Amino acid sequence: MRRWVVAAGALVVLGFLAWWTLTHDPDAVDLTRRFAGPSRESPLGTDELGRDLLSRLVVGGIITIGAASLALLATALIGTALGTFAAWRGGSAGSALALATDSLVAVPEIVVALITVSILGTNLFALMVAVIATGWLPFARLSFEIVGRLLGTDYAVAAQMTGVGPARFIGRTLLPNAARPLVAHAFLRFPGKLLLLSGLSFLGLGPQPPTAEWGAMLARGVDELERHPLVPLVPGVAIVVTGYAAASLGLAIEGPIAGTGAPSPDRRVSAR
Repeated sequence: MRRWVVAAGALVVLGFLAWWTLTHDPDAVDLTRRFAGPSRESPLGTDELGRDLLSRLVVGGIITIGAASLALLATALIGTALGTFAAWRGGSAGSALALATDSLVAVPEIVVALITVSILGTNLFALMVAVIATGWLPFARLSFEIVGRLLGTDYAVAAQMTGVGPARFIGRTLLPNAARPLVAHAFLRFPGKLLLLSGLSFLGLGPQPPTAEWGAMLARGVDELERHPLVPLVPGVAIVVTGYAAASLGLAIEGPIAGTGAPSPDRRVSAR
């Protein structure tokens, strides 16, 4: 797992270094260089307005990955807080959460996203809210299940018998043992959030021109696939590679839980 964390950190650092060393304005229009091929000056060529594709790819990556990451973080925090609270309180709180999740999960995520964007307008903030609107459901259900099982373990019962306060009990006993599967789940969910955000932007419901965003870049270049394939392929491949890398990292984090490594919370519960 450590090598994946190091690799992910290295990619983030390289991304910011690439942004810091950009020599082209990603929004600068130069019609004399429309659809220029790869060159020393522009390693990936230019788009239909003569804008440097590499510069737009880097800046668009910061916007797209940053927005998807912030939206995913918000959904993870909201869902985990609700699921943990419902499992800890039990009774009507657990029943209410189950009813809410069962009701909302029946509504397609894309429908909720389209409704949210239609209300808030076509901008990056609206896209993030659209991703958050239903993204908390899986985290709420997963944290409810994990914390519910942890509450029956010997160490959780012992911690409660010492008279520790609710905040300390949840923060020091329950959440640390539930962290790894929740973090792994977050990385495995990231590709879906990235595709949803980019897909809505592809439909013209995200940041408006000239903002560089991978979904919007793909939409504007799809008509040039046959004549100038690099224009749509550059953002398209970036989306796929980023999603695959996040999913691989999630599987690497999840591995020790399902494998033969250190005992996980689930194992301690089942061993009892």
